Amino acid sequence: MAKDELEVTLTRVIHTDLSRRRFLQGTGLALGTIGLAACGGGTTTTNAGPVAVGSVLDGTGGLNIYGTVMIDATNFAIDEINKKGGVLGRQLKLTAFDAQSTNDKYVQYADQLMLETKAAVIMGGITSGSREAMRPSIDKNKQLYFYNEQYEGGVCDKYVFCTGVVPSQQLSTL
Repeated sequence: MAKDELEVTLTRVIHTDLSRRRFLQGTGLALGTIGLAACGGGTTTTNAGPVAVGSVLDGTGGLNIYGTVMIDATNFAIDEINKKGGVLGRQLKLTAFDAQSTNDKYVQYADQLMLETKAAVIMGGITSGSREAMRPSIDKNKQLYFYNEQYEGGVCDKYVFCTGVVPSQQLSTL
């Protein structure tokens, strides 16, 4: 895919009236799926049909105040991308799970998305603990994963992409 085509696709997806958080989430989702589609989609056996996208967030439980906003942003981004023709002409099909603020459920649902749903990309995790709970399985299965939350920094992984800001990007030196 040419760089110009990628920029046009992203321009169509991202609207100026989006919040910064939604912009980052939408961009992460778009880049992940575009990058995967451009590479031929390792887990998909054919170029026809929708691209499976997975999400594991907290719709309920103690962290749902953060999760519900992220769920809405994910649904919004998927809808906007699909309204604009999808990614490289393919629609995105979201399979979303509610981890209920429990790391065990994050692992269970990430495994389900990788092994049963065959998601091309997984988005999710609200805490560093949820991200780290999923990482061993994500690495083992060579799964593309986007963590779209603020985080502590330092994660360097072949399959994990942290798109959130780190403290040094938010605070000046004291």
